[in-house]
Amino acid sequence: MTEVMYFTSIDGSDTGGTPGVIDPSVFRFTPDPNTSNWQTTGCVTVVFGYGTTFLPMMKIKVGVIVGAPIELRDGRILSPQEAALDSANAAQAAAVIIKEMLDSAAMEPSEIQPRFVGYMGGAIMTTGLGYRVRGCWPG
Repeated sequence: MTEVMYFTSIDGSDTGGTPGVIDPSVFRFTPDPNTSNWQTTGCVTVVFGYGTTFLPMMKIKVGVIVGAPIELRDGRILSPQEAALDSANAAQAAAVIIKEMLDSAAMEPSEIQPRFVGYMGGAIMTTGLGYRVRGCWPG
């Protein structure tokens, strides 16, 4: 059985964050200068600690960039704070799935990045607000 701890890191370092918690404050949305009515984050790093009682802990970093509309179809403004909270909730849901798959040996560490992006994207799409998630290479 593996033991997985995950946390977010603003600068991609191996420090910071609370194990088991995806912090909304790392999803810093700013208006996209290239697209009207769109806001994005930089590359947000999520760090998974992976190991067993017999092997030392390895840290595996995955990265995501989240985009969201600023004004929704109904005219409501999607604030950066609301977008950050939705992003953190989706990332948390994805991290739980990744942890369960690693614990059951149903996934190799090399599969974490694409699956995390996919699971997070699926989770955030359930809001129906037009979010987009894509992978990036953390620092």
